Amino acid sequence: MIEVESLSKSYRDIAAVAEVSFEVGSREMLGLLGPNGAGKTTLLRMLAGTLRPSSGEARIDGHSILSASTEAKQSIGYLPENAPAYEELLVSEQLRFAADAHYLSRSRADGAVERVAERCGITEVLQRPVRELSRGYRQRLGIAQALVHDPPILILDEPHSGLDPNQMREIRSLLREVAREKAVLLSTHLLGEVEALCERVVLLASGRVVGEGPTQQLIAGSASVRRYRLRVVPPVRPPQQFRPDRSLRGCDEIASVEVLREGAAAVVGESRGKGEGASAGAAAGGRREAWVLEVTPAESSLDGGFFFDWAVAHNCRLEGLEEIASGELEQVFAELTAAGSQRAAHEQAPGALR
Repeated sequence: MIEVESLSKSYRDIAAVAEVSFEVGSREMLGLLGPNGAGKTTLLRMLAGTLRPSSGEARIDGHSILSASTEAKQSIGYLPENAPAYEELLVSEQLRFAADAHYLSRSRADGAVERVAERCGITEVLQRPVRELSRGYRQRLGIAQALVHDPPILILDEPHSGLDPNQMREIRSLLREVAREKAVLLSTHLLGEVEALCERVVLLASGRVVGEGPTQQLIAGSASVRRYRLRVVPPVRPPQQFRPDRSLRGCDEIASVEVLREGAAAVVGESRGKGEGASAGAAAGGRREAWVLEVTPAESSLDGGFFFDWAVAHNCRLEGLEEIASGELEQVFAELTAAGSQRAAHEQAPGALR
């Protein structure tokens, strides 16, 4: 439904978007993810026909944005950032204006306004001025405007911007429903929304694609995002100054170790109690608290078996081992966008411009 081939936009010697290529299929929601200034809005404006590219090509439902721009625009429902609307109009009037802009007949426009108002949950505010709408209702109105002519493709620029958690859930539910029948290109810097809504993602940094693929596959392909939470009980009589975190940090296979809870009897002669009797009790096998650690491997191939082998080698008891599944997309985002920004800076350094 959307085919982008080496699309670029430059301002003098600065490339806002450089050689971007990707596709969006029918009934697919693709997440366009990147930090502020990555070129997301510039790219969407080129696809929507409001900004002419410097080079490259894109086709919208088979229509070139260069040679058949009118037909391409007719296939798109476009929500710019901040959902612009005329403040003095009633919500119903704003939707009629959008319908007129797409050349809908009066009879079609009446039905279209009623249809999108119900679908987007704004029927109750149709007779209110736009200026009185909350942020959540404004975003719903923006999506309703984009849908009023029933396009096969929806392009949304930061549809969650400025929403509270409840409003975000409502918009998320609406977008899931829309994606069942339309191709959706969703631009955002909110990682959680991409994870919740999009099966596939394109990551931009400094105007360039730095990562692309199924969301979970992209996460799994990052070596440093696999983390483990360990519950470790040190040996009864540990070697001098033994600490599980220090021991793991000394392994070449481990990138980092974070101590979430420090256990007892980790160092010779130390105990939660007082006096020699307490130390003797710990040494004799009294109750010892486990250390809780979060460990990031240096290699993606490392699995849980490494930690069992480590525990046996150091006479530790491994009470728990859990692979952590939260926060992983943030790691991928940070790694790939940082690498892409560094590469772009190098390419645009004096003497590096082409």
